Amino acid sequence: MADSDAWQPLGEPREVSEEFALAYNQLLDGDEILDRRRQRLGISSERLDELTDVLPQRPFDRLTEQLIGLTRIVEALGGHVEVRAVFDDETILLLREPPAADG
Repeated sequence: MADSDAWQPLGEPREVSEEFALAYNQLLDGDEILDRRRQRLGISSERLDELTDVLPQRPFDRLTEQLIGLTRIVEALGGHVEVRAVFDDETILLLREPPAADG
């Protein structure tokens, strides 16, 4: 059996902002929509894992910071940021920052 690091306590749970919770829920909804598309295309979960495993594994901290910075600039200029998955036959909104107002 391979050696592994000992479990470390996570510490006290932190409260998340309402904006973070909304964004997280948007991404979960997008994940469900993408999973339905995967099923329609007849791609197994295992095959999708194989296809996505070829992507380089690296920390995305710098990218995350850049996206947050760009989002703040866009908002300051009166706009909003959206993340979409675009296919030939469909576009799926994965995230909109700030979230669209209900109504």
